Amino acid sequence: MSLSRATLKHRPTPTQLLARVLEAPHLAHQVQSLPGPVLAKLIEEVGLQDAGELVALATTQQLAEVLDEDLWRSEKPGEDAVFDSERFLVWLEVLAEAGERFVAERLAELPEDLVTLAFHRHVLVLPLADLRAELGREDDEAEAAEKALASCLSEELEDFQLIWRGGDGWDDVLGALLALDRDHHSIAVNLLERCAHLSRAHIDDHGGLYEVLTADEMLESDLSAEREARRTERGFVTPSAAAGFLRLALRGADETPFTEHDPLTRGYFRDLSRQPTPAPVAASSALVGLLADAGVIEERAVPRLSDWASRSEPLIIGALRVLAERSPHLFAERSEELAYLSNVLVAGASVDGRRLRPVEAVAHAIDGVSAGLALAAGAHEPSAELAADVLARHPCDGLLRLAYAQARSPGRKAGPESLQRVRALLKTLKV
Repeated sequence: MSLSRATLKHRPTPTQLLARVLEAPHLAHQVQSLPGPVLAKLIEEVGLQDAGELVALATTQQLAEVLDEDLWRSEKPGEDAVFDSERFLVWLEVLAEAGERFVAERLAELPEDLVTLAFHRHVLVLPLADLRAELGREDDEAEAAEKALASCLSEELEDFQLIWRGGDGWDDVLGALLALDRDHHSIAVNLLERCAHLSRAHIDDHGGLYEVLTADEMLESDLSAEREARRTERGFVTPSAAAGFLRLALRGADETPFTEHDPLTRGYFRDLSRQPTPAPVAASSALVGLLADAGVIEERAVPRLSDWASRSEPLIIGALRVLAERSPHLFAERSEELAYLSNVLVAGASVDGRRLRPVEAVAHAIDGVSAGLALAAGAHEPSAELAADVLARHPCDGLLRLAYAQARSPGRKAGPESLQRVRALLKTLKV
């Protein structure tokens, strides 16, 4: 289920893709109809610094979702993402292309905690009264701090002193804060007060103002937790939870029966929002079609049953087909579990030193659950009806754990074809 060489050969360059997107009819409407994660993929593909026109067209809700994707980085699969404050500076630069009023408007509408953390990472904000009191002390530490402050980029704004914490980007950050103060004064003051609180804690934790000038984590932790909760509602799995599931499954260390959810999976589905999700963009959208053809997005995370109508179908697909007729509710549960396993592989595993693409993760999840079905049924090629009976009693994550356990068993060399593929995958899969 990987991209063919022909597809890769004809994939447009970022410049070509951007040109095609900008030529799309009714561009503003089409861009604003894209789900945030899809717009994030498009911006990543063409390059953020070249995506100013797309960013200018995005709604605030889209932009918040894009930043959820783009401002958090993990070095490798299985590691939870951390906030990338340098990337925020690039975003400020791109937003500024649309003008100061646009920057101020977007900052005013974005989540308060996100904006606070982003500015706090680059600027110390101190109330002028506190700063004068600290520098007015007659001791060596106050004198050293005053000299250090004189060598820093700084600016007074309202009743606060803004002190740059180093690196590039001072002009963009100061310009954004000044624009926000001009157009949304109360929001700017609230932001400065929140940053001042964090700056004071940061200074106290690091030995005083001089130590900070010459050389926050709680807000990032809270913001990260809120982000993961939002992503869980859309079906994402946190990298640490995904890696934990895979490690237990690969080691055979989880003693949970294969007929039950393991503790990590049980926790995921307990926390998963059951609220209706927004309807996907219509497949007829010209822009969505263009992005799919260019390989930027994959239109479905898990194949529909009808996708297998004219070709040999994996055992899990046949079992789901039967289960859909017998018990629509149970069919929905098992389909959701299969999507969960695909997301686990994307978030927590790598193969040959790279992350799995979603379509590859789907294929591996299908193989693993199909192998588990055959093993639980006690037959190399069980009928779809027998497989559906087994699937009704076994969650997909339990069947995958069964397949992994058997695939890694040194005494078992035979098995269904799907188990052979699982065995081949495990030789290169890393967590």
